[in-house]
Amino acid sequence: MERFSKITLSAVIAALVSVGCGGDDSGAGFASGAFGGSSGPPDSSGMIFDGIGSADALSTTEIAITWPAATNVEGTPAALMLYHVYRFQLNPGMGQTFADVPAPSETNFTYLGSPQRGATSFVDNGIIEQPGTSTFSGTNVFYWVRAEDPQGRKSLSQVIAGANVPLAGSGDTMVYGSNEGTPHYEFANMTDDAGRTCLSCHTVTPGQGSLDLDTWEGIMTGTGTSSAPDTFVVPYQAEMTWANFMSGITSNPAHHLLYLSQANEILAWKDNVIGPWVEDGALNSVDLEPPIFEFDSIHNAGQYSAEFTSFNEVTVTWFQATDPESSPYGAGGETAAGQIDYYVYYGPNSNAIDWDNPVQADAWNGAGAHSVVIPGYTQSEIAIVVRGKDKTDNWTVNEKEIRLRR
Repeated sequence: MERFSKITLSAVIAALVSVGCGGDDSGAGFASGAFGGSSGPPDSSGMIFDGIGSADALSTTEIAITWPAATNVEGTPAALMLYHVYRFQLNPGMGQTFADVPAPSETNFTYLGSPQRGATSFVDNGIIEQPGTSTFSGTNVFYWVRAEDPQGRKSLSQVIAGANVPLAGSGDTMVYGSNEGTPHYEFANMTDDAGRTCLSCHTVTPGQGSLDLDTWEGIMTGTGTSSAPDTFVVPYQAEMTWANFMSGITSNPAHHLLYLSQANEILAWKDNVIGPWVEDGALNSVDLEPPIFEFDSIHNAGQYSAEFTSFNEVTVTWFQATDPESSPYGAGGETAAGQIDYYVYYGPNSNAIDWDNPVQADAWNGAGAHSVVIPGYTQSEIAIVVRGKDKTDNWTVNEKEIRLRR
């Protein structure tokens, strides 16, 4: 077994101390995640190498591969050892699944490169997106590392490690912007019977009790101040935002009287302009930043775990991920509740996690930790990964894998 698809650079060290089942030259195995020097017996080549330790997703295009230092029967220093990194990438579009991963060899796996002598890590930044068979799965990649001593002898370890790289965010987000169809464009171009636009009146310094529609900062401040905003916009809540918007218009009928002839156009904004913008988060620019699990925060201690709760059920618990773009504006101290969707992936071991069929968590009000039950699971071991996805399809990549054994 091995660890994979869950770590950011700040958490790699924690990932490297996870221990599972290794292998030698007797056949293919799973990575152990061991850190330090190889401790197994020498293989028939005279090399002592436990094989790859872990493969961890760092982003939607990068995977970090690590391994313990090798030696040989002569005790050659680790600094003189050379390592060769190989990759096998599944192509679900061709019907490939985990069962199609071949035994590692220089023929079956693609050679990626060799870091300088003594190095025990490598970053693969050449991942080609090959999504799984569902909208939940990213790209499955497997790695194999061979050690070579100064005499040219190569290790025979058949240990492999797998990683699943999340899909990249869609970037398909409506922003406040100035392009046709965006809120700012409509406010600047739709005229009343006197030839005035919304910006004829609503271009003021925000925070002075008047509404500035000319800037994103102005509309998000509303009639309040930057420290205490009072805006009609409620991100991700189109109906509430529209009700607030119409209340502002109807509460001052004299000021908006000449727009009555444009009533149909204004009403169309709900479904075509303001509504879509708000449902995308009411952003000023495209959101490509993924949510983050803050594992190092003391407030989240003990809130990322799993346990067998019956002979055929596993309960998984986790804390809320953070995402600055998913935090509503307002003075009520709201959280990102309901704006990040969570999915729980699992399998009998790290290499066999089913990335196409996760368990989706119910809506979350943001209070405390969240949990979900994996039903019908009767195997003795399980590997679990929780992923979060924001409203613009950015997935968490700093994941941690949970492994249980009955």
